Amino acid sequence: MIPARRYELEERRNIVAELIAEDAPHQLAIDGQTVSLEEYHATSPPFTLLLPEENLLDVPAGVALVVAADENILIAPPPPGEYEITVTLTLGDEVMLGITRLIVQAPQVIEPEGAAEATPAPTT
Repeated sequence: MIPARRYELEERRNIVAELIAEDAPHQLAIDGQTVSLEEYHATSPPFTLLLPEENLLDVPAGVALVVAADENILIAPPPPGEYEITVTLTLGDEVMLGITRLIVQAPQVIEPEGAAEATPAPTT
């Protein structure tokens, strides 16, 4: 648990980075091939958060200046076929597993019926 006190912005970013490095909670695999998430890590700019009594962070209620961190990826369309994307998230002793089946179809070009021929734009 992180002690409740005022932290400077750089301290907050360092704490988040340390927590992520300690736990390495996320793992991603596409068809069994592990994808390194280190290069996809991002930390948000600071923002305010209103914390209620008895919050999940177990800190006093009130307005807090916080930063968030996560790994996010965007997958370019692979060749046509079926793919399995597996995400594993470890939180303490709990392990959550998410599996997505991705089906990529070959692109299709559909020409509208009765399409007019293209004409060059007039020159001025």
